Amino acid sequence: MVTSTRLPLARQSVVDAGGRRVGYELLFRGEGAAPGGPGWDAAAQDRATSAVISAAFGGLTPGPVGEGGLVFLNLTRSFLLGEVPLPVRPEGVVLEVLEDVPVDDALREGLVRLRGEGYVLALDDYVGDDERLALVPLVDVVKVDVEAVRAAGRTPADVAARVRLASPDVRLLAERVEGPDDVEECAAAGYTWFQGFWFDRPRVVDGVALSPSQVVCARLLALLGEPDASARAVERLVQEDPALGLRVLRWVGSAGSGARTPVRSVSQALVLLGPRALRSWVVVALLGASSSSADPLDDVVRVLARARACELLAPERCLEGELYTVGLLSAVSDTTGAPVEQLVRETGLGPVGAAALLTGTGPVGPALVAVRALEGGSPWPSDGDGEAPGAAAVAAAHLEALAWATRTARGLTGAL
Repeated sequence: MVTSTRLPLARQSVVDAGGRRVGYELLFRGEGAAPGGPGWDAAAQDRATSAVISAAFGGLTPGPVGEGGLVFLNLTRSFLLGEVPLPVRPEGVVLEVLEDVPVDDALREGLVRLRGEGYVLALDDYVGDDERLALVPLVDVVKVDVEAVRAAGRTPADVAARVRLASPDVRLLAERVEGPDDVEECAAAGYTWFQGFWFDRPRVVDGVALSPSQVVCARLLALLGEPDASARAVERLVQEDPALGLRVLRWVGSAGSGARTPVRSVSQALVLLGPRALRSWVVVALLGASSSSADPLDDVVRVLARARACELLAPERCLEGELYTVGLLSAVSDTTGAPVEQLVRETGLGPVGAAALLTGTGPVGPALVAVRALEGGSPWPSDGDGEAPGAAAVAAAHLEALAWATRTARGLTGAL
């Protein structure tokens, strides 16, 4: 299903000594118990981490959430140990080990595994204690809480010296920096990255939250667990939920996917993503979803009906997937207010789909324009670059699509 709710996400800059931004730390800003407050147990932390990852790489934001720099992700023990799959690839991300994660052999093994897979690791909120000092050789960045260090009777230079003895090449990041004196003191002690209110405060990320049906996600996980599950069966299930289909396109188009091929359809995106990565993303989507969320049935029907009607009007069978995809994206744009240019950019859509969405041209553009015209959203198409379907064919396709979309949407929402 598709919503236009606020993303549960804020970000704060990480900068170098000259104030140049090297990346952002992503922070949870959702509803419910506050981090560290009553009710903030391990399960709540896992849900918050999943919500951040889903929003950062699956939501629609005005631009890449890291703006071309590093993305710092706070990970819970479940993610660090591999109990919950981590769907993002190593490129461009820094995984932070939170201060409340117990130090034991299982954690050390998890860090060694992640580092071996190419991830950059950071130890968060270090204050110079002996217990977490044992983790320093296993990470690439140590974030030192300047205020907490001073409260413990130490100096940033004291902690830097301890860290250097344990791992001479580790990078030092001073956090909770609140003035130029902090920057000068820490830079003199060997800190090269900085974070704190002196540079900026955490700001909520504007964007559109996409909420797939938990029912469809659960069914998809079960299907992916079957050894003889067909690719077509997976594709059909993903296409039942417009938000899930859009997330698949967004995941493949994101920097975290590693894909560099322009995407023509949901079907192609599923192939590029692969079953293992798809399973990981679906688990994260399930964990990050709010059990109380519910979306208007008519929005779901509208999105599904347009995607299906476009698919039914494909002039050739090989174009069915692309027409379903452009119908899906155009309806999401109309429903959520997300600019269609942004959807094209964020999903990595290929030139045929982009032409259809941006100008209504190309081999699939006229069918999309015709469906939107029937819905009252645009003028009737001219033949242009492709043969426009007749009014009778469009009406028949839309009626069939509307019946299918209504049945499917009721199954997603549990409506009778």
